[in-house]
Amino acid sequence: MKPTKSQFFLASALLAGFFSLGVTNSSGSFTSDVENYIQDEVEPLARRQLVAYQFGRPLKLDTNRGTTYTASRYERLPLPFAQLQEGVAPAGAAMTLAQVTATAQQWGDRVVITDVANLTIKHPLFQQAIQLVSLQLPETLERNTMTTLVSATQVNYANGRASRAALVATDVMTPHEGNRIVGSMLVCSPPEAGFGRDT
Repeated sequence: MKPTKSQFFLASALLAGFFSLGVTNSSGSFTSDVENYIQDEVEPLARRQLVAYQFGRPLKLDTNRGTTYTASRYERLPLPFAQLQEGVAPAGAAMTLAQVTATAQQWGDRVVITDVANLTIKHPLFQQAIQLVSLQLPETLERNTMTTLVSATQVNYANGRASRAALVATDVMTPHEGNRIVGSMLVCSPPEAGFGRDT
């Protein structure tokens, strides 16, 4: 059966109404009703490798004794260069006292959290602050220890640079630096450490 002219016009009007733009409800009209997703877990921080503390010895500075700690050490006696002769006393060796001093410093920090922040933020700020401070403490000790170590005169830098700050991108370790360090060790004869040997 063939469609009539009126049926044809009705179908055309319906299709035109369907494909016309008219009123469009886009997502931009409802942004106030969007709930942003926040992950429940807090991502962990990368842990630094802390190495300096294991090479030191904790010192205790008594109260009411100032802030300067002095450590004393008697240096090794020089080795004799000749065998003993009958009836002749050895020349003898002088004892040498070496002293080093260190100044005690106080370091600290704090995290201030308001009651409103603690009550309204999704992740518990107080617990996060505890974790961050517990990481900050050993990292501060590590940085200060390394800063003290690299300021000593026994530190060697590539290309004969005087300090870490003077290093540039082209300053790289070469066999020359390695040989210089080994040569210094052989000349100074430091005591061997580890492998069951006494220091």
